[in-house]
Amino acid sequence: MIEIIDVNDSRAVRNKNNILALYDLMINKKKSEEATAKFVSPAYIQHNPLIADGSVALGKFFGQVTRERARARVFGPPHYRRRRLCMGARELSESLQ
Repeated sequence: MIEIIDVNDSRAVRNKNNILALYDLMINKKKSEEATAKFVSPAYIQHNPLIADGSVALGKFFGQVTRERARARVFGPPHYRRRRLCMGARELSESLQ
């Protein structure tokens, strides 16, 4: 695996591990509300205007994503993950309203 962080920087390593654990729990294990409660601040500000602010709203949104896309998995480099996970966000958020 190619490391894009300084492996001697304990904060960077911790942050990377937290992000990977969040993705794994939220998407691979289909426990999005548990994942966001554990790793995301309740004061989280969502920059996608189609999803409400807060960790609870993010957990519910990804709960629907993983239910509707049962085969969804996280793999590949971070920029690929983000693009793949954001596809279809408008349709999903409209169905939540």
